[in-house]
Parts: sequence; C-alpha cells; structure tokens
Amino acid sequence: MGPKLTRPPNMGGNGPTGTEDSFDIYSHFGTHLGTYWFGGYPANPYAGFRFELFGASDPATGTTYAGIGLQGNDAALYTLGEWSDGGTIHFLHRKNGMVQNSWIVANTVKYSPPWYLPFFDVTLVPRIPFPALFHMSTDPVGDFDRFDFTVGAAGANLRIYMQGAITDYFTGGPVAPIDLSNAVVSN
Repeated sequence: MGPKLTRPPNMGGNGPTGTEDSFDIYSHFGTHLGTYWFGGYPANPYAGFRFELFGASDPATGTTYAGIGLQGNDAALYTLGEWSDGGTIHFLHRKNGMVQNSWIVANTVKYSPPWYLPFFDVTLVPRIPFPALFHMSTDPVGDFDRFDFTVGAAGANLRIYMQGAITDYFTGGPVAPIDLSNAVVSN
C-alpha cells in the first residue's frame, strides 16, 4: 500500500473518489506518525492514498457484522482484534462529519426484526435498555471515534449485539441529531 499519484476527484475522468491531497500514516496501535503531501495540486502531483487491509483482522476474530444497510443508518462500526478471554477489541466508529458523542450500545438480546424509528430515521438492533454503554474517544485526526475493550471471561462466550450510536442523549443532551451504525455480533 502507499500513495497513489492521480488526478483530483471529479477531474480528467476521475469520479468522486473521496480522497484528499494528502495521506496520514499510523502505527499498528493507532499512533499518528504524520501527514504527508507533495506540495499541492496543480503545481505538484495529487497524492491520494488507497489501501487494502490484508489478513483476517476485520472484523475481529469472534465477531461478525450484521445489519449493514439498515434503514436510516449511515455511520459504520468496525472491529479489529480477537473476541476471547483476555483479548482486546479495537472499535472504530465512522461518524460522517457528525460532531455529537459516539457510543457503543450493547445487549445480549436483539430486536427481532430490528426496530426502525421513523421519527429519527434510524434502525436499532440491540434491545433497550442497554446494560452496557461505552463512550468512545474522538480521534483528533480522522472522522472516526475509537474505543478499546478487553474481553473478560464472562463475556468471552456470550452472544452480544452491539451498535454504534452518535448522539448527545447519553450525556444529558437531546437525542437528535442521531445516527446509528451497522451491528456487531460477538460469537
């Protein structure tokens, strides 16, 4: 993987690629190592960064993605790591430019079928109330929030339904604006 010299989005036959004229390098543990570019288009090459993750690391071992494309849900929740006793799961939650807090809501029971809430235009997978609620940390560089979770012996063998939620409701603010992600299911 590496920088790709190209034309900017929507120029010279290039479609809306969503790439920027720079690229960030991170360590395996998420430490930002720097932002690089070639000095700015058109005087210098446009440097997008396309990459592909190799290996069985997405989704995390012992988890699956569910509910991709649920009605109204535009955010995305990703996992890396291993769902096992003592394993660590690294959650990444894509926010699509929203500024509200990110959360992981979880329950061992799901709505069947998932519950669409037309007033908010989102679809919920884990059943309310949420016995587990985790506040995610803002990534100062990208459009993702992060949360690392160490799986204990009690959770290692449970089927848990998790979903990313972007809302200020859990900090005493309003529910809306709100967005939800796909679901992540352990075991």
